[in-house]
Amino acid sequence: PACFSLSVPAATYACQDYDNHRIRKIDLKSGETTTLAGSSKGFNDGVGTSAQFSKPMGIAIDPKGDFALVSVRACPHPRVARIRLPHACIASL
Repeated sequence: PACFSLSVPAATYACQDYDNHRIRKIDLKSGETTTLAGSSKGFNDGVGTSAQFSKPMGIAIDPKGDFALVSVRACPHPRVARIRLPHACIASL
């Protein structure tokens, strides 16, 4: 992973897993890593692992920890997806 974002209220890191087309969540207290969103390569909104990304490139979590923005490489049409936390509802912006 090349990009991390910290959610202070939730005590978690989120990171993009570029080659596996997923967004991972790392619990800072337990050290557990789980898939927050994404499954296989594609371009579908959804909830959690029912969503699809194509090579997510960056992530930022808002200061309150309510949502994350993910930059998605979808050549020739890059896009930004919003992940509502903690339920991982993904919608393209």
